[in-house]
Amino acid sequence: MKTNQCLRILAAAGFSLALAAIVLPHRVILQGRSVHSVPFTLGFQVAAPPRWQPGDLVAFRTRDLRPYYPAETLFTKAIAAVPGDRLVRLGRDFYVNGRYVATARETDSQGRPAHPFTPPPIPVSMSTHLVWNGFCRETLASRVPDGALFVLGTHDRSFDSRYWGFVAQMEVIGRVVTLL
Repeated sequence: MKTNQCLRILAAAGFSLALAAIVLPHRVILQGRSVHSVPFTLGFQVAAPPRWQPGDLVAFRTRDLRPYYPAETLFTKAIAAVPGDRLVRLGRDFYVNGRYVATARETDSQGRPAHPFTPPPIPVSMSTHLVWNGFCRETLASRVPDGALFVLGTHDRSFDSRYWGFVAQMEVIGRVVTLL
């Protein structure tokens, strides 16, 4: 009896998701590849919140990122930094508000050089925590500007803000709520 009831619930849920995909195709996100920027298979896009928080999943359409992705490719990434957060790049390592968040790889998946994003500099008067190694400044410090987000995938080969910089909030489609 319980097995039949579970099967009915699963069938109803599957039907509901299929109906949502037909009625609201721009709101259902299905990832079919085995390697994702964020680990989910099925998500539902909802309106952007009035204020983003680190860890929120964001759906957005990219600018032209060729040779990797054409303009308007749909991406889903996790927010690592929001406007006003301090973003620092030390070599290939990125820090948000003093906390390590990611390292940019030296090459892409094809073996080509991968160039890390260089945050725009902030005035020296605001740069109280720059690192001096005796020869040169290795730290590039910035603040995430208003209207921008710094986003990351959850695996080390993710193509994200480490390489192409900030996502403009006007490129954002909405927040993603994962279902599976």
